[in-house]
Amino acid sequence: MNKDDVIANMCRLAVNWKTVGDMSINDWVRASGWLLHRESISLDDIKGFLKVAPELVDGWLLYSEDKRCDSGWYFTNDEMLGYFVVGHYGSNTGYTKVEKYRDSIEACAVFIMNEFNGFKLMSRSG
Repeated sequence: MNKDDVIANMCRLAVNWKTVGDMSINDWVRASGWLLHRESISLDDIKGFLKVAPELVDGWLLYSEDKRCDSGWYFTNDEMLGYFVVGHYGSNTGYTKVEKYRDSIEACAVFIMNEFNGFKLMSRSG
């Protein structure tokens, strides 16, 4: 699997996981090729793919909204104030690392990279 395939898999993960639903999120991450290419994929790579497929942003917003965990990254659209928010929530720390973006593509790319970096850490234990 080449780098471009991995970037596409990463960006499509939220939609694929929701629509196919026969694999765990960790299985989707492993199948994406991320673990083999993680050092060579940048935020700009993710933004570049999302610019071609901006409809994927809505999938990531839904994915974030549907997460059921006591800590992790989140991605929301504050339509009233006109910006997107990416941050981290922890049951012991509350809301941290909160960043606001006017550009949905940039915000989504940041969220995807944060999510995948978190998956990388999870993959070491399982």
